[in-house]
Amino acid sequence: MEIMDNGIYFTFPLSTEPQTQNDCRPQQKVSPRFPLSHRVAIVLGVLNIIFVCLLLVQWIHCRGSSRASCANCCSCPDLFMKNGNYCYYFSLEKKDWNASLEFCLDKDSHLLEFTDRWEMSLLLRFLKNDFYWIGLRNKSGWRWEDGSPLKISSIVSNSLIQKCGAINQHHLQAASCEALLPWICKKSLLLRFLKNDFYWIGLRNKSGWRWEDGSPLKISSIVSNSLIQKCGAINQHHLQAASCEALLPWICKKET
Repeated sequence: MEIMDNGIYFTFPLSTEPQTQNDCRPQQKVSPRFPLSHRVAIVLGVLNIIFVCLLLVQWIHCRGSSRASCANCCSCPDLFMKNGNYCYYFSLEKKDWNASLEFCLDKDSHLLEFTDRWEMSLLLRFLKNDFYWIGLRNKSGWRWEDGSPLKISSIVSNSLIQKCGAINQHHLQAASCEALLPWICKKSLLLRFLKNDFYWIGLRNKSGWRWEDGSPLKISSIVSNSLIQKCGAINQHHLQAASCEALLPWICKKET
């Protein structure tokens, strides 16, 4: 305190340092540029992209493999023409009926048999005026080689000695079995799906090998190693007799 002539003055010291204020408000923390949650999301996104790429590569590989497999199992042998579930061979040379049948059997096929009118009308478009041997013979009536009777068409016969069937673009024709004609073989694509494993089929030995409908086995021979092997099986190569108690996979067939 100082006393001057005209009054009394008080002197107070003033601090030049800033005073600290007690601010009770919550302080905001400065966030880093890439928070942890963002970094985790980025890593997961990259992993998802890699996973999708791996799945795509595997899908392309499997698709290519399945196509290659299908190309092998669904294609016909050389010189055979594919139509539907069957392969057809049209010969260029000529043989008698029995020699034609032997040729087809050697190719794991049989002389042509028609399952319905649609198949017959379709194949007629490939034929001309020349006749071809088919799997049809007159044994107490005209029958296919599997024993079933001819029902889908009539056959023209000019003589009682004409016991074998042929076909051209127009109709079925009876002919002498010793005549020399080209022929048509027919082969099921089913055999192309099979490997070395055997599958049960509807074939049993009941006083001779017969299908379940009672018709005899004529389109192929069957390998039998024992008299007790009474049931038929098949693999890619041939028919095989086996014990009916053997455990094998099987093949079902459904008419459509």
